[in-house]
Order: sequence, then structure tokens, then C-alpha cells
Amino acid sequence: MRRGTLVLIAALLPASACARRHSAVSTTPQPGDSVVVNVVNHFGPMIIFVRGSGQDFRMGTVDAASTGRFVLRFGWIWGRGVEFVAAPQGGWAPTAYSGYLTLRPGDVVTWDMQSRPTLQP
Repeated sequence: MRRGTLVLIAALLPASACARRHSAVSTTPQPGDSVVVNVVNHFGPMIIFVRGSGQDFRMGTVDAASTGRFVLRFGWIWGRGVEFVAAPQGGWAPTAYSGYLTLRPGDVVTWDMQSRPTLQP
């Protein structure tokens, strides 16, 4: 192979690896590889995180007295325990914890911050 061809191949490899990367949270359903999380907020504006496998991801914000809908798209979430955490916007200390759940593709979680979440496969 010529040196120019090798340089071209080496330059294209990182770009193709980045193109396959999926975001952790989506606003639209993804067939077969997603978990839908509905969060019912009775408090002020809250930031919602998912915690699992030693990592925390910010899912988004749920306004006061409203419901937020999130679609999680990670490969690492299924079969392992995850927990949803809510913290007040502008504050540091978490206010609500869901407790640990084991999720699979296609699950729908409804978490009312005043009670334990419900899981619908």
C-alpha cells in the first residue's frame, strides 16, 4: 500500500468512531434500545440525574409542579442497578432519590418524587 493511502485511512478512522457515538439522553423514543423515564415534580425546578455503573449523567430539568419525560439510550444501563436523583436548580444537595432499579430495553419508569418509582416493562 502506498503511504498516501495509509495516511488517508488513519485520518478517517477517528471520524468514523465519533459518528457512532450516541447521546445518553434523547428527547425522542429510540426503538429497542431505550428506557422512558417520566418524572413527576411536586417541588420547585429540579435537575434530574441518573446514577449507575460509577457514573452520573444529567438527564435534564423538570419545572415546578410539572412532569418531565426523558428517553435514556445507554448500553450500560440494562441489567445493572441505576438510581434517579433530583437536586434543586441552583442547589448542591440532592432532595429526592428513587432507590435502585434494574432496567431493560423498552421499560417505562414513572417516578413521582414523593413516592417509590413504578416500572412497566
